[in-house]
Amino acid sequence: MKPLQLFILLIFWGLPNLNAQTQQGFASVRPLSHEGLMTKSGERFSHDSLVASHRSLPFGSVVKVTNLTNKQSIKVKINDRGPFIKGRIIDLSQSLADSIGLYNNDIAQVKMEVLKIETNFEPQNATSNPNSKGNFAIQVASYSKKENAINYTTELKKYNITEPIHVKLQSVDDKTLFKVFIGNFDTREKAEKYKTQLPDALQKGYVTTINP
Repeated sequence: MKPLQLFILLIFWGLPNLNAQTQQGFASVRPLSHEGLMTKSGERFSHDSLVASHRSLPFGSVVKVTNLTNKQSIKVKINDRGPFIKGRIIDLSQSLADSIGLYNNDIAQVKMEVLKIETNFEPQNATSNPNSKGNFAIQVASYSKKENAINYTTELKKYNITEPIHVKLQSVDDKTLFKVFIGNFDTREKAEKYKTQLPDALQKGYVTTINP
């Protein structure tokens, strides 16, 4: 074999197969205070989006995250850097955490499989102006079964909430979730202000946009 051919083959064999890359470790959920912050990719972060943070994968890459406790999985786009805590391999939005059964936990042991490496990423920004007009509500829970969501709305009545409580169905990567919301505000600022009036038990909720 000619030296040049051998050199090319050695380079080819030495390249990592990124599309087959698999990691195991802990997934964490990003703090609610990160809503609307600018990510390293140039996109605004939203807990209602199917996005996650990874230390090194190119922005726009798609990975499959599987909760090793219940085997639930979902596909997610990487759009930020992190987590930077030993043992954690990926940081999830709240919607992603809900979809793999992380309703009340901050971390879970997961397997992460790389499905697509993005080489030409362009950020898709969403507005985070607190006075932006739209339909905003406070998401306080998410369930895979409708009856559980309905039961939770009944429990919420004990807090004497003055805004309407409603359940909306959302499909996330072929999974059906029933999300519980409080209120229907025309600006994010109004929703955030009302959230501060909710009892401590509901402060884990976060403001997001909803379909009218």
